[in-house]
Amino acid sequence: MTRPDLQALTDDALAALANRGIVKRALREVAEGLGPSVAEDDEGAVTGTFADGTTVLLPAGRTIGDGTCSCPAAGVCRHRVMVVLARRGASSPDAGSVPVEAGADPPAQPPTAGLWSPGGFTDDELLAALGTRVMAVARKAERSGYRARVRRGAAPGVELSSCTVTFLVPHELGYARVDAAGTGRQDAVALAVWACRVADAADPDAQVLDVAVGGPTAAAGGPKASGLEPVLPLLADLLADGVVSSAASMATTVLQARRPLERRNLRWPIDALDELAGQLDAYRSRASSHRPERVAALMAELVARHRCVAGAGASLAPGVLGSEEAAETPMRLVRMVGLGARVTGDESWSSVDVYLAHPDTGLVLTL
Repeated sequence: MTRPDLQALTDDALAALANRGIVKRALREVAEGLGPSVAEDDEGAVTGTFADGTTVLLPAGRTIGDGTCSCPAAGVCRHRVMVVLARRGASSPDAGSVPVEAGADPPAQPPTAGLWSPGGFTDDELLAALGTRVMAVARKAERSGYRARVRRGAAPGVELSSCTVTFLVPHELGYARVDAAGTGRQDAVALAVWACRVADAADPDAQVLDVAVGGPTAAAGGPKASGLEPVLPLLADLLADGVVSSAASMATTVLQARRPLERRNLRWPIDALDELAGQLDAYRSRASSHRPERVAALMAELVARHRCVAGAGASLAPGVLGSEEAAETPMRLVRMVGLGARVTGDESWSSVDVYLAHPDTGLVLTL
C-alpha cells in the first residue's frame, strides 16, 4: 500500500474535511460490518466498493475531496470517509476488505505522525497548488507585513488575523484546511507556510510562537525599515520650527508623506498623521480644539512606532504599524449596545464620539 496520506488522516482530520456527524456515522457502519472492499492499483489510486453498488475512487496524488463517489451527496460523503477508514485498517498489501465484526470497536487510529513543519513546503510547490493570482495576493500581504501564531504538533496550525490554517496531513499541501468560508482566503495557505518558516528560524522548539512576517525591508546591512521614513523629515522640521512657525504648506507636505504609508497600509501611523494634520489646521484657524500636548504626543507616537520596528523591539511590527487592519470594514446588520458618548467642540464646530459594544464578541467600537 502506497497511500501514506490516507493512513495519516485521523478522525479529527476527517471531521475537518467532512463533519463530525459524517465521521461518527462512518465509524458506526464500519463497526457494523458495512464497510467497503478496497483495492489499490500500482499508481496508488484507491477504489472502494460497497455492497449496494456505490463506488468511490480516490486518485493518487489527490485529496479525498478531489475523489469521486457515485452517491448523490455533495462534498466529502460518508462513503469516502469509510474508504479511508477501511484503508487505514488494511494491514497487508493484498487486503481487499477490512472485516469488522458487528459490535466491535472501530478501527484503531493510525499512529501519530512525527512532528514536522509546513515551512518545508517550497514556493514552487505553493505556486503549483495555489496558482499565480493567489500567490500575487499573498505576496502583497507579505510586503505589508502580518502577524501569525504558529502552533506545532502532528497537525500544525497557524492563526492569522482573519482565519486559521491547519495542515492535516504531513508533507501534503493539498490537505491544508482554511477555516474561513468560501474562497476569499485562498492566499492564507501561503501566508501560513511563510509564518512557519519564520517560526522555524526563530525558535524551532517552541510549541506556540507569535511571529511577524514580511513588512518593509531596508538595504542590506542597514537597520530594518519601518515604512515611516518619509514622515521623519517632516517631524524633524516641525520639532525644530515649532507649530508657531509651521508653514501654510505643511498640509501639502503631510499629504505627500501620507501617500507611501497608505500604499503599505500602515493604519496606526496614518491615523496619527491625520490627527496631527488636523491639529496644525486647528492652530492656524485659531480653533479651540488645538492642544499643544496632543501635538507633542502624536509626534512622539510616530517616532516611537518607527523606533520600535527599526530597532526590532519586543512588539511585533504588524501590531505596531497596523498593517493588517482594514481602512473600512463592511459589517452585517448587528445589534450594538450604547455605552455613552463624548461631545467636544465650540461655537463653530462639534464632534460626537459614540461608544458601542457588541455583546456577542465583547468588542467596543467608536463611531
